[in-house]
Amino acid sequence: MEQNQCTPRNRSPSVAPSVLLAGFPSDEVERIGAALDQMGWASTALGKEAEIQAAFTTTRFDVTVIDSEHLEVYAPHFIARLRGMQGPSSDATILAVHNSVFAGFKDQLSQAGADLVVPKPSDPRMYMINFIRAATYRLQNIGKRHAG
Repeated sequence: MEQNQCTPRNRSPSVAPSVLLAGFPSDEVERIGAALDQMGWASTALGKEAEIQAAFTTTRFDVTVIDSEHLEVYAPHFIARLRGMQGPSSDATILAVHNSVFAGFKDQLSQAGADLVVPKPSDPRMYMINFIRAATYRLQNIGKRHAG
């Protein structure tokens, strides 16, 4: 199993927010992982469908970020499958990033269960802003479900 783990400095991995980077090319994993590390977040990067699904159902991730362009399967179908899985990450925030010019692709990703769909940022630090936006959005929606 090919993995790239970034352990945060000065924080216990069990306390650090955790991110699963799904389907990213290795050069992007290095840049994003370094930015996450600087922010005190732990990351795990996996590229293969079976590895991602196994990790999603056996490990707790706070945010799963899916590179919809480089994933080896069709991202909307994959996101829908993840949303249907039981396990420690079944309630994780899903952030889908894309560069697609395909009309309606963003809507397909959202309808499949992505909490936030954003264009792929060129600056790895922008992922942090998007992680926080996606997590906040998800927490607000969970709060509304419990309140109503």
